[in-house]
Amino acid sequence: MRKVVTGILALCMVSAIMAEPVLALPDTVKGDVNGDGVINTRDLTMMKKYLLGEDTEIDTDGADLNGDQKINVADMIYLTGILTEAVQPPQDPAEPKDPEPENSKEPKDPAEQKDPEEKNSDPALIAEMNKTAKNIFNTAVNAQTYLDYLHPGRKPASDMSVLKDADSSELTELIKLGLELPDGTRWKVFVMNSEIKGCICTSDGVTGAYPNEIPMSVSVDYDKLDDTHPEYYSEVTIDWKTVYPEGVSKDENIKDYVPKTTNELNQTAEMLYNIITTLNQEAETAGRTLLSGVADKYTGTVPDGIIDANYLEKIYRLANLSPKNTKFAVEMADGEIVGCICSDSYGKVSGAYPNTIPQTMNIPYTADNARPSGDIAFDWKQAFSEFISDDPVQSALPDYPEKSVSYYNSTAREVFTNAQTILQEKEAEGKEVKDGVYTETSELFDRITGQKVKYYVQVKNYEVVCCMVSGGDLTRSGAYPASIPQNMDIPFDEFREDKYPYNNADFKPDWKAIFPEYIKGDAEQPNQPVQSIAYFNSAAKKVFASVQTMLQEYETAGKEVPDGIYTSDSELFKELAADYKFTVKIKDYVVLGAAVGCEERSGAYPVSVPNLLNVPFDKMLSEITANYDTDWYELYPDAIMDFKTFSAEMGVDYTYTPLSYYWIKKAAVNSANANAKSVFITAQTVAQEFETNGVVVDGIFDSSNTSSEFAKTLKENLTWHEYDWSVKIENNVVVGACCSTTSAYGYTGAYPCYVPSECLVTYNGYNKLCEGNHKSDEWLSAGHLIMP
Repeated sequence: MRKVVTGILALCMVSAIMAEPVLALPDTVKGDVNGDGVINTRDLTMMKKYLLGEDTEIDTDGADLNGDQKINVADMIYLTGILTEAVQPPQDPAEPKDPEPENSKEPKDPAEQKDPEEKNSDPALIAEMNKTAKNIFNTAVNAQTYLDYLHPGRKPASDMSVLKDADSSELTELIKLGLELPDGTRWKVFVMNSEIKGCICTSDGVTGAYPNEIPMSVSVDYDKLDDTHPEYYSEVTIDWKTVYPEGVSKDENIKDYVPKTTNELNQTAEMLYNIITTLNQEAETAGRTLLSGVADKYTGTVPDGIIDANYLEKIYRLANLSPKNTKFAVEMADGEIVGCICSDSYGKVSGAYPNTIPQTMNIPYTADNARPSGDIAFDWKQAFSEFISDDPVQSALPDYPEKSVSYYNSTAREVFTNAQTILQEKEAEGKEVKDGVYTETSELFDRITGQKVKYYVQVKNYEVVCCMVSGGDLTRSGAYPASIPQNMDIPFDEFREDKYPYNNADFKPDWKAIFPEYIKGDAEQPNQPVQSIAYFNSAAKKVFASVQTMLQEYETAGKEVPDGIYTSDSELFKELAADYKFTVKIKDYVVLGAAVGCEERSGAYPVSVPNLLNVPFDKMLSEITANYDTDWYELYPDAIMDFKTFSAEMGVDYTYTPLSYYWIKKAAVNSANANAKSVFITAQTVAQEFETNGVVVDGIFDSSNTSSEFAKTLKENLTWHEYDWSVKIENNVVVGACCSTTSAYGYTGAYPCYVPSECLVTYNGYNKLCEGNHKSDEWLSAGHLIMP
C-alpha cells in the first residue's frame, strides 16, 4: 500500500503547486477544512497534515467531502479534484439542491449514500489508477530488463501476449515481487517482441491505464475489455472516448486529465528535445527535413503543426505522449534544435529545456516562448514576473528542484571536459587565453553545458586545473577532479578566491578538513555514492586508454615498465585522477586489461562486467578482464543482484519510453556493422599475406571454423573474440563480411553493404544472410523493422 499512498500524496502536491483557485462559499461547506470560508490549497495542506497524524485542528464537517462520516484519503482525493477543477464542489446538505443530472458524480447527503460502485467512480480516482498503471508498467520494464541480463543467451520472443496478475510465468512473478498494491488490484501487461507496450489495471471498480491514460471522464469496465484490444491502453494515439463511448460521462464539468506541474513539463520538454534532436539528425543524414515546406537550415521557432506529419507521429510515439494532450514547439538555429517548450492540454503551465522554467512559475503556453527555452542566459522570472505563482505553497519552493552533490560533481566533470576542449582549440589557433578564474558569464565559457548552473573554471597554461559547480540556490556544490563527498553541502560562495585558494596545480583537497562545518550530520551516508556498473565499465575503458597512452610515452622515453599488475597506488600512474580504485595488467608496454571499482562493485575493460553483477573490486580483476573467454556468471555466481535491488539501481524516477528500446537496438546494429567492417579489413590483410605466400583462399569462413588455417589466422589477428563473424572470399579478395554484436543476442551487421540500423536480423552466418542480400534495402527480407 505504501506506493499507492505515496502516489496520492504526490497528486496532492501537484495541485498544491498550481495557481491557487479560490472558491468563496457560505458558512461551513464541504472542502473548507480550516473553516475560513473558502476552499483553496491551504485546506489541502491542513488535510494532509491531519491524515499524517500531525496535531492539527480541522473542521470535520468541511473535511468529510463524500459524507461517509469518515475523514480519510478518499476525501483528500475529492478535494484534489475540486482544486484542479476536475470536479465541482459538493453542495452543502442544508442548501436546496438543483436536480441531479443522470450519472452525476456529486457526493450525496449522508443519508443517501452511494453504493460502493458509484462512490468509486469519482474522476480523481481514475487519475490515481492511471498512476498505479504507470507503476506496474515501469516495474514490468525493469523485470523484462532483469531477465534479459539474467539469461543473456535467450533470443527475444517475436510474438504478442497479454500477461495477467493471475499468471505464474517468470516475468509476472517478478512483476508481482516488485509491486506493493492494495488487495484486489488486478492488472494486464501487453508484451510484443519482448518489449513491454502497455498496462491496464483496476481496483474497487476503478480502471486506469498507461501509457494511453484513461481520461477522468471515461469509466472503463475492466472485465469487459477483452484481450483482443491491448492497443487501447498501449497506443497513445487511440482516443478512449472513441473506442469506449459507453463509458463516457454525461457530466460536462469533469475534465479529462489532471493538470501537469511546471517540473513535470520541464521533464517532458527535455525528453522531446532529445527525441527531436535525434530525429532531426537522422533526417539530415537521409537528405530529408523534419519540417514541412521549410528550408533545411531553418532558424526560428517551429510549432508542432509545421513538423512533417510522419515525423510528428514518430515523436509522439517515442515519447509515449498523446497528440491531444501535449503541445510543443522547438527553437532552431541553422537547422539545429537548440530549445524546446511544451504544455499539457490546458495550456496554463509550460515546461522548457535546456533553459528550464522555475517551479515557482506558471507561464501560460505559447509557441513563441521556444526562443528563450534555448537561451541559458534568459531569466524567466525577470521577463515573466506576472506569472510567479501566488500560491503560498508553490511560491515558497526554491526555483529549481534540489539536486544531489553527486549530480553537481557529474556536472562539474562535464564543464571541466568541455572547457578543456575549448582551450585546446584556442591553443591550436594561436589565440591567447590568460590564466585565471572564468565563470558561466565569461565569453570564453558561456555555453559549455546545457544545465542552468553557476561554475568557476580555473585555467593555467591552457589547462583546466579544476572546476566548481552549483545550482540555483547555491547552497550545495560539486567539483572536479576532486569530487565533493555527498555528505557535504558546501555553499558555492565559499569557493571565492579570497576565501579558498583553489588555483593550485595539484588540485587534491581534503574537503572535510577544509570545510568541517559543512559536513552533514548523517554519519551513515558514505562519502561518495556507489556508481552504476555501467559507470564503472566506462571508467575502466578510460583508465585502459589513459594508461596505454602513458606507456607509449614511457617506452619512447626509454623508461622501463616491467610486466605485471599495477594499481591506482602505483607511482607510475599516480597522476591519473580517479574517484575510485583501479588496476591494470601490462605486458610489453601494452595494457591487456583494466578494472575500476570500490568495495561493493566494479567495472572492467575490454571484457565488461555484466550490469547484473556486483563484483567486489580486487587488484586481480585486471587479470580476469584481459581474458576474452571470461564467464563472469561462472566466476561470481553469488554476485547476481536480486530483482528489487536491480530495480532500485534503475532509479526511482526511471520511466521507460519506446525511445530507449529503439535507440538501444539501433546502436546494437550500428555496432555490429562496425564490427563487420573490422572483420572485412582484417580478413583482406590476412588474405593478401596468404596470396604473397602462394596460397589461394576461396570460400566462406566463419568464427566457428577450427580446421581452416585462414580462419585460425584471421581469428588470431582480430582483437576480440566474443563476436560471431563470417567472411566470403573469392580468389584472395574479400567480397563481404557479417558480424554479430555478441554471440548471445546476435544482432547482425555487414560490410560493405551495411544492415540498416532500423533492421534487426538474427545472426546465422554469412552463407544464409549475405548471399543475395548485398543491397542495404534488401536486408529487411532477412529480418524485421524496429517499430518504436
